[in-house]
Amino acid sequence: MIKKSLLLFSLLLCSQFSQAQYGLSATYFIPKNGSFSNPVTPFSFRGLGQSWGLFGVETGFTLFRMAGMNIKETAIKTNESLTDPFFSLMIPVEAVFSLPTGIGLFQLKGGGFVYGNLDAKTHLGNFDRAYKKQNDWILANADLENKNGLGYGYRFGLSYLVEINPQVSLTLEGNYLSGQSEWAWKGTVEGVNTNGDFVSEAFSEANAQLDYSGYEISIGLVFQSANPKKKGKRRRRR
Repeated sequence: MIKKSLLLFSLLLCSQFSQAQYGLSATYFIPKNGSFSNPVTPFSFRGLGQSWGLFGVETGFTLFRMAGMNIKETAIKTNESLTDPFFSLMIPVEAVFSLPTGIGLFQLKGGGFVYGNLDAKTHLGNFDRAYKKQNDWILANADLENKNGLGYGYRFGLSYLVEINPQVSLTLEGNYLSGQSEWAWKGTVEGVNTNGDFVSEAFSEANAQLDYSGYEISIGLVFQSANPKKKGKRRRRR
């Protein structure tokens, strides 16, 4: 219900605004116990929203190529990524409070986000090493399947915009994200224990979740259109 509500609100928000600002940016995600992830240029469209004086609402989307992420609610403990690389579409919806300064605009942001992953699967090599170490085996080889549903979470952060000229501003933004989605996995793990015996075990964790937590960093330029609409401001960064 939360995921559908955030997604619907984001779509409604996008449909209400006429262009006042647009921009170009690069957004990077550093996941918790995962690998540094890059944006898939040019699929980053952020800062679309409406402002009323110092307050506003923003949405947009970013398509990431996640290099690897962590799994939580699992007995498998490792500092390595437990997923293979995959694509992820993330849509934020957040409130914005702006504070003008002498040389720029300081913004506090907070809200929620939804995301969907394309073909996210288990990194079997890292899983095998963690399983082998925990069970004191000589060799481990897993064959697993996992669920890959929509996820949601909350986010907060800040940004700073410095005006280069009346039409162009430089923006730097940082956010912390905390989210999760279903990862229920099951299958079998075969291997050899320290006695040299062949072992085959069933593996199943219905409550496992993809840990969509980490830090997001964005840098870019925001361009002011020549004739913005008076009824509100719209910002978008791509």
